[in-house]
Amino acid sequence: MKNTFFSTGIEMLSRKIAGLSFEFFLSQMSKILDNARGMSDIQGRENDRRGYLTLMNGITGEIIFTVPFGEIPEDKDEKYFRFSQEKASRLFSQVNLHLPNTHTSSFQSRNEEEEKYGGAVYFDLHSTVIILSFSGMPELINEAMMLVLGDKVKKLIEEPLLRKIEACERNPYFDKLLKKC
Repeated sequence: MKNTFFSTGIEMLSRKIAGLSFEFFLSQMSKILDNARGMSDIQGRENDRRGYLTLMNGITGEIIFTVPFGEIPEDKDEKYFRFSQEKASRLFSQVNLHLPNTHTSSFQSRNEEEEKYGGAVYFDLHSTVIILSFSGMPELINEAMMLVLGDKVKKLIEEPLLRKIEACERNPYFDKLLKKC
């Protein structure tokens, strides 16, 4: 695969997108995987919490990192790695076709016969565009986890921007209303 990239050690720690560090993704993904435990209705996979997370720059198509989570069986390691990156790359290609109905999820272009599955999601966060992909769990759980991770990224990026708006500082009702919503 042309875009294959696997970060290790210090190199991973220095990779950032939108000011978000590798540690942010590592901590959030660990929590998400813990909460996804038991969601699978596939026999014997109730406690699975393993696979590969890929973060891609949604503007350039550069893979920022692909990182493993959990103990991945040796016979599945290469497959999960390849699928995680393939989903992100396929979604990047679909988004960049500039058609009116471009895809926002790799599930929209899935094809089991060609081993193309769901699990990657596109997020346009205005100043940053990212694609998050996971492979290792059932594909709808992979996708749900990426939706949750993307929501956490969105909130972290938008909060500082929101605070820069002058009205947020002077309006006494803003924080109260924000907490209720």
